[in-house]
Amino acid sequence: MKRSTIALIAVAGLATAVSAQPAASVSYQLTSSNDVDPLNPTTTISISAIWVEPTGWYVFGAANYDLNASSPGFTSGGAVDILLGPGATVGTWAASGLAWTGGANGQLHIPPLNFIGSQDNPILMATYEWTTTDFTIRTVDLTTSNTTNYLLAEWGPPPLGGRTFQQFPDNFTPGAGSFEVTPAPSALALLG
Repeated sequence: MKRSTIALIAVAGLATAVSAQPAASVSYQLTSSNDVDPLNPTTTISISAIWVEPTGWYVFGAANYDLNASSPGFTSGGAVDILLGPGATVGTWAASGLAWTGGANGQLHIPPLNFIGSQDNPILMATYEWTTTDFTIRTVDLTTSNTTNYLLAEWGPPPLGGRTFQQFPDNFTPGAGSFEVTPAPSALALLG
């Protein structure tokens, strides 16, 4: 599914360029909604596409990835696709609870046809729930892996723009993040 999604987004552009594109540094931004404790056993992990580029040259096109945690806690049904591009999917649950695999998120950006993608940077792609009943003190590290596509689309109002540019692997850095698991709510949380 993810290959067909990425291919569809790439073909939607006017052309796919493999060279002479502006340089961009691209990655995933991983954030969690809260640390985890017995009163808050679930955290929502957000994954966003982020890039550093010459201002105004790009919008996000599409990317595929796996999202990994150093401690099990991902559950089936605990993912929400934010970018609802054609055929987009958040992937298939890995039974180990350590990963969501096959994430594929994208948006259409075809200015000549008046499909204008969001210019948000970072742009939220999907959210994933991680939950536990084990409150042993630990840091849960989050990483991305197995990215094979990260597409940016050339920005421009109609009739300009729309070409897609492959940023992986030359300009790509994997995403990373973390959150804490504690056996009791923090004093600050109790005061709140």
